[in-house]
Amino acid sequence: MDEKKIVIIGGTSGIGLAMAGVLSERKDVHVTVLGRNSSKLDKIQHVTFEKFDINKDNISILQKHLDADALIITAGIGRLAEFSTFTDCEIEKVINTNCTSILKIIRLFYPRLQNKKPFYCCVISSITGLLASPLYSVYSASKAALCKFIEGVNVELKMTESANIITNIAPGHLDGTSFEGKETNVERLIPLANKFIAAIESRQELYIPKYRECYQAVLARYHENPLNFGTESYTYKSNTARINKTPLIKVGYLSGTFDLFHVGHLNLLKRAKQYCDYLVVGVHKDASHKGKITFIPFEERMRIVGSIDVVDRVIESLPEDKDVYDQIIKYDYLFVGSDYKGTERFNRYEEYFKDKGVQIIYFPYTQGTSSTKLRLALDAIVKFAEK
Repeated sequence: MDEKKIVIIGGTSGIGLAMAGVLSERKDVHVTVLGRNSSKLDKIQHVTFEKFDINKDNISILQKHLDADALIITAGIGRLAEFSTFTDCEIEKVINTNCTSILKIIRLFYPRLQNKKPFYCCVISSITGLLASPLYSVYSASKAALCKFIEGVNVELKMTESANIITNIAPGHLDGTSFEGKETNVERLIPLANKFIAAIESRQELYIPKYRECYQAVLARYHENPLNFGTESYTYKSNTARINKTPLIKVGYLSGTFDLFHVGHLNLLKRAKQYCDYLVVGVHKDASHKGKITFIPFEERMRIVGSIDVVDRVIESLPEDKDVYDQIIKYDYLFVGSDYKGTERFNRYEEYFKDKGVQIIYFPYTQGTSSTKLRLALDAIVKFAEK
C-alpha cells in the first residue's frame, strides 16, 4: 500500500498540533507540518517539519506538496478587543492569515479537488463566522468570508461532479489551544482531534463541535434576534478578563534618503523586517539635512523603496522620527544606524519612548557599497570627463 501524505498548515500548536500527533500514529501515513516554529513537535514522531509563514512566504513554495492525499489548514489568529484598538496593518494581517492566504493555498491545490481521484481538504474556521461576534469583529469578518467561500466552492465542485469537497470545521472556544496567547495542552485536545479527523474522512461539509449540546441553541438565538444576541454577547465578553488591548502585530519604522539605491539599502530593509511583521519606511524629500544633494528624484526613490517585497508601506519622512509615531503610525521598533547611538537626538528619543513600549534597534555599520562611495565614484567620473 502506498504511503498516504498529509500536509497540515499551522500544525505547530493548538488543534493542528493535536491532529498531527493523532495522524502520525497511523501506519502508512506521513505527516508534514508547516509552520513558524517546531519547538512543540519534538514529542511527536514520524512528522516532518517545514518552516512556513503564511503571511511572509510565497504560497508557490507549497507546489512540492501537490501530490498530498490530504490538506488540513488550521492557521488562524484573533484578538478579543474593541475595533477602535486595531490598526490598519493588524486588520490586514488578520484578514490575510484567516482568509486571503487560505484562499490562495486552496487555489493552488484546487486541481486536486477537481480531480476524480480522492483528495481530502479541511479548513478550521470558527463559529464566529456563522454569527455576529462583537469584540471579535475583525476575526469574525475574516472567518465569515472564509465560511462563505467554502460554501460556494463546494457547490461549484458538486456541479462538476467531483467527489471531493472542502470540510469546514467551525468550532467555538476550544479548551487547550494556544488561541489568545494560552499554552497548548495536546492531551486535552486529542479527543477533539479524533472527531475533527472523523469529520474530514466522512466528507462532512460543515462540522460544528458541540452542536447539539450548545451551538444549535446559540445559532437559533442569533437568527431569532441578532441585535439582542449581540448585545448579550458584548456584555458577557466585556465582563471577562479576556479583553486584549495589545495588537497582535509588531510594526517597525526606519527612515532614509535611499538615493542611488544599492545592496546595502536592501540588506538594511531585510534586516529590519526580521524584527517586525509590518515595516514602514520613511523616505526623505532630499538630503539637505546632511548638506548633500540627491541624484534620484523623490518620487522615484519612493517607488523604488515601495517595490521591495519586505517593505509594507512607504511614506514621506518627517523631520523627527518621533513625529511619525505621534502623527502617522504607532510603531514598536525604530531602526537606525549605530553611529546615532549616544547622540543628543537619540538620547531624547530613548527618553521619549521608554514608557511607550518602543524599542530602538541600532544596526552596526557594515562595510560594503554605500551612497557616499557611489557619489565619490560619480564625482570622479564627472571630473575625468571634464578634463
